[in-house]
Amino acid sequence: MSDLETQSYVGWFCSLMNSCITSFNKVLPFEEDEEDDAISTSSAFITDCYLAHDCELDELGRDTRARVCSINAYLKARGLSTWFYEERVASNFHKIQHGVDNAGIALVFITNRYQTQVNGSDETDNLHYEFSYLMEKKGVKKIIPIIIEPSMCNSENWVGTLGSALKGKPSLDMVEEGLPRIHASREEKKKI
Repeated sequence: MSDLETQSYVGWFCSLMNSCITSFNKVLPFEEDEEDDAISTSSAFITDCYLAHDCELDELGRDTRARVCSINAYLKARGLSTWFYEERVASNFHKIQHGVDNAGIALVFITNRYQTQVNGSDETDNLHYEFSYLMEKKGVKKIIPIIIEPSMCNSENWVGTLGSALKGKPSLDMVEEGLPRIHASREEKKKI
């Protein structure tokens, strides 16, 4: 991917991060009595966001890891701190725990493969473990789903653990290059 393509592809993301948190807070009503009821990137965290993704080619033959790597580089160049696990070593759960525990929010890049791995029964699988740990430590309200594969655009078709956790949650569509679209139900869109 050339520098120009990378800019075109992720050029929107820095401003998106600034507006996304506000939009998601409007879309997802939180209980006022909770201390951490709003999505925030508090200074109590070492990084602003954790990037969760698979490392294979998507259904269009695009390298998922390379796409997320480009977004990570762009976010960092714009002053955001990220946790991006570039080398997924088998059973390195300690690094995953550290990344999740020290991030304000999580960006989960949704592909069919990611869903399959998350929904699998292999507890030694990094993606399965990662998503379970994200749900335990961050909860659904601090996870922003980002759809990067065409077959995953309709969250109503998401199944298993991933589907039960994130189905119907507002998500960002970044299947195509350019500006993302927000997927939300009619009720959620009225709140934006």
